[in-house]
Amino acid sequence: MKYVNKFLFFLVTVFTFISLLSPCNVFATELNNEDLKIFLDNITKENFEKYKLPSLSMIVVKDGKVVYENSLGYEDVENEIKANINTTAYRIGSTSKLFTETAIMQLYEQGKIDLKEDANKYLKDVQIENKFTKKVTVENLLTHTSGIDEATTTYIGAKTEKDMMSLSQFFKKHTPIVVTEPGKVCLYSNIGIDLLGKIIEDVSGLRYEDYIEKNIFNPLEMKNSKVALPLNNMAKNYDVLAQSEYYYYNDNPAGGINSTTSDMAKFMIAHLQKSDKKENNILNESTLELMHKEQFSNDKSLLGVTYGFWEKDFNGKRVIGHEGALAIVFFGDMLLCPEENVGVYIVSNNLTKAAPAITNIENDFFNRYYPKTEDKEYSNKKLDLNDEKRYIGTYKSYHDSAKGNFSKFLSFLGSIEENEDVKIRYDEKKNSLIYNGTSHLKESEETILIKVSDNLFKREDNNELVAFKEEDGKIQYVFFNNMPYDNFEKVTLKDNYKLNLTIFIIGVAFFIIQIMKTIILFLKSFYKKKVLCNEVKSTNSTGIISKKFRLTIFFISLLNVISLFIIMYWIISFDMYYSATWYVKIALILLIVSIILSLIVSILFLVSIKKEKTNIYYKISGVISLVVIYSFLLFLYNWNLIGFKC
Repeated sequence: MKYVNKFLFFLVTVFTFISLLSPCNVFATELNNEDLKIFLDNITKENFEKYKLPSLSMIVVKDGKVVYENSLGYEDVENEIKANINTTAYRIGSTSKLFTETAIMQLYEQGKIDLKEDANKYLKDVQIENKFTKKVTVENLLTHTSGIDEATTTYIGAKTEKDMMSLSQFFKKHTPIVVTEPGKVCLYSNIGIDLLGKIIEDVSGLRYEDYIEKNIFNPLEMKNSKVALPLNNMAKNYDVLAQSEYYYYNDNPAGGINSTTSDMAKFMIAHLQKSDKKENNILNESTLELMHKEQFSNDKSLLGVTYGFWEKDFNGKRVIGHEGALAIVFFGDMLLCPEENVGVYIVSNNLTKAAPAITNIENDFFNRYYPKTEDKEYSNKKLDLNDEKRYIGTYKSYHDSAKGNFSKFLSFLGSIEENEDVKIRYDEKKNSLIYNGTSHLKESEETILIKVSDNLFKREDNNELVAFKEEDGKIQYVFFNNMPYDNFEKVTLKDNYKLNLTIFIIGVAFFIIQIMKTIILFLKSFYKKKVLCNEVKSTNSTGIISKKFRLTIFFISLLNVISLFIIMYWIISFDMYYSATWYVKIALILLIVSIILSLIVSILFLVSIKKEKTNIYYKISGVISLVVIYSFLLFLYNWNLIGFKC
C-alpha cells in the first residue's frame, strides 16, 4: 500500500509541476505585474536602438484594460517632438481593413447583408466582372478568396486632398475582374476590401468615411482617429530617417485610417469584450466569435483566415491579427488572443527597419509569457522518386501584383532587385526536395522539405508545414503555414523569370546597339557629305529594300527604347500611383507603332532576300534581328505593356 501511496504522491507532484509550468498560468500570473513593464521596456528599447527607428509605440491590453504602454523616439525628428501614446497619430495601413470588415459585420448583424450572398447584389453603380459559374460572395471578399485581379496600382493615390476620388470614381478606373475561380485559393486582396467599403456605402447610404466615424470611432471614443485625412499630431513619414510627404489614398477601406496607439487599444478591447451588455461595444459577442473563427484555409493542415483577421501561431497558441504597412514609411501590427482576452499593438513611422524590430518584440513577448511546451511531431514519409518531379519548379506570388494590367510588369522589375519566387528542386545526394525562397522579413532562405503525407511537407529548419495543391493531376500551387494570406502559383514557361530577363536584356542591348550603329553611320555619311541612307562598304548590301529594312529596324529600336524610358520614368517618379499620365499614354502608342513597323520589317526582309542579291551575313543578321524583335514584342505583350492596360 505504501508503494501505491508513493506512486500517487509522485503523480500529484508531477501534474502540479506541469500545471505550474503551463503557458496559461505563466501568462496569468506575470502579465499584470511589474515584470511586464520591466521586460517590455527593455526589449522595446533594445530593438528601437538596434534598428535606429524614428519612433516606436507599443500597447498591451488585457481584460478590457491597458496593462502596458510605451512610446520611444520622435514623431518629428527634425523638431525633436517626442512620440506620445495618446496624441501621436500613425498611418495604420492595411490594419484599416479590420475596421472595414468590422463595419460589414455590423451590417450583417443588423440583417442588412447576407455574407453568403452574391456581392453584386449589394453594389449599385459598380459590378464585378466574373466569367466563372461561382459568384463572388461577401464572404469571399472578407476572406480574400474572391479571385479578383489585384490591378489597383494606378489611381491608388492622390497628390492632394482635392484630387481624392470617391469609391465610385475609383471603381470606374478599376473595374473588378475575376481571374481565378472564387473560393479556390486565398490571395491577399486590396481591391476586395475596397469593394466591401463600397458595399458599406451602398447599403448604409453613408460615405465610407462617415460610416466608420459614426459607427466605430464615436462609440469607442476614438477621438484621435480619422479616415484618409491627416491629424494635427501626425508622425512624420520616415524610412531610415529620410522624410517623405503625406500620401493620400483613394482606396481608403483597404488602408486609409490614421490613429493613435491608445485609440487602437480601444478597438482591440472592443474586439475582445465578452459581453453584449458592456458599454461602447460595436459588435455582439456572438458576432465577434463568428468574425474571429477560421473561415478559410488554403489547406486544411495550415493556418487560415477569419472574417478579416489572419491566423498566427505563437508557440502553439492561436493568435489572430493583421499587419499594416504603407509604401516605405510605416509599419504596424495588431495581435489578438481572444482565448486569453489579450491584445498587442506595435507601430513605427518606418517600414524597412521597423518590420524586423516589431517581429522581434512580438516573438520575445510570446516566448516569455507563452513559452513553447513541446514541438508538434509529424510522421516522416519516404519520398517517392517517381513522384518528386511533380513538385519541382518555380512558383510565383501575385500578392500586390496583377495578371491583367501593367502591374504585372512591376512584379518583373521588382524581381530584378529582389526575386521572391519560390523554387523547389530535387537534390540527388540528399534524396530530398529543397526549398529556396524569401522569408517574411525579405531574407533569403533554403531548407530541406520532409514529406509528411500526400502533398504535405515540413521544413527541416523550423518544422513549419508546406502544402502543395494539385489540379487535373498536376501540382499548381504551394502554400506556407506562416503566410495564410498568400499562395504561390506554378510558373509556366512564358512567365519564367530567367527566360524573360534574358529576353529583356538581349532586346534592350540589341536596340541600343542598333541606334548607336545607325547614328555612327549617319555621322560618317554626314561627314563625307553623303545621303543618310548610304551604307558603308562593310555591310556588303547595296539594295534599296535592304536599306529600308535596316532603317526600319533603327526606328523600331528607337521607339522601344524611348517607350521603355518613359515607362520607367513614370514608375520611378511615382506618377504611376496617381494616374496614367499623358506621357505614358504616348509611350503606349509608340509601342503600338513599333508593332506595326515590326510587321513591315518582316515583309521588307522577305522581299529583300527574294528580289535582291544578298549575302549570307545579311540573311543571318536579318533572321537574328527579327527573332530579337518578335521575342521582345512577346515579352511586352506577356507583361501587359501592349495596349492601354494601366
